[in-house]
Amino acid sequence: MQAVTNASEYYLRPALIGLKAKDWKTMYRVMNRDIQPGLGSGQPIAKAAIDMALHESDRRRRAAQYLGIAYPAERRSDVPKR
Repeated sequence: MQAVTNASEYYLRPALIGLKAKDWKTMYRVMNRDIQPGLGSGQPIAKAAIDMALHESDRRRRAAQYLGIAYPAERRSDVPKR
């Protein structure tokens, strides 16, 4: 998790400061410019955290909902068996 924190604080955050939160295309372009896309070295968890924050920010502004309310997970009463 320290790698995610470092990527967010030292690379993504400084690059995104000053950009409009509604301009998602630019945000994604900047994130992928500063940290190359990829599952291993592309810090997908750090980018996903920013992505979720953008979606929640936009949803709260428009409909006063959090992502968990807007996209509810399927609830199960049992543990799936293998």
